[in-house]
Amino acid sequence: MERLRPSRPPAPPEGSVQAAVMAATPAAKVQLVEQRYAWSRSSKQGHLKTWATCLAFYCNEHYRQWNKRAQRLVEPSRIPSWRVMLTDNQVSGAVELAAAKLSRSREMPQAVAETGDDDDEQAASAGTKALHHWWNVDGMEVKDLEADIHRLMFGCAFYHD
Repeated sequence: MERLRPSRPPAPPEGSVQAAVMAATPAAKVQLVEQRYAWSRSSKQGHLKTWATCLAFYCNEHYRQWNKRAQRLVEPSRIPSWRVMLTDNQVSGAVELAAAKLSRSREMPQAVAETGDDDDEQAASAGTKALHHWWNVDGMEVKDLEADIHRLMFGCAFYHD
């Protein structure tokens, strides 16, 4: 029996970005990474104020103001001591209701049989049971709800442990 060797990925087409990166010197690669990092950092600068404001409203911090120099929300410094700053936070209730609706409409993960064979059906059933067990043991329902809340507030969400 012939031993299988791992196949090497095909070489990138000439003139492509991958070919240019593979042929570049280490200093050029570092410069490329720094350039891409600067682009990604500058692209999110326009969204920081919106993200911070949405998070502040969600956390009952309506009175905070955006400081352009510090690039963050700060508490206003000159508020008279007699002023009561009331907040009627309807944002958190609306966000949590929308997230609950998103979670409720989402289907549970399930395995699907490739063919109509009895063995495939049983394997798919076992796979579905394993997925449901993983979903319940890891508390994915709570993580999914948190991700929906982040998705609604910021437009994106990431799963992490």
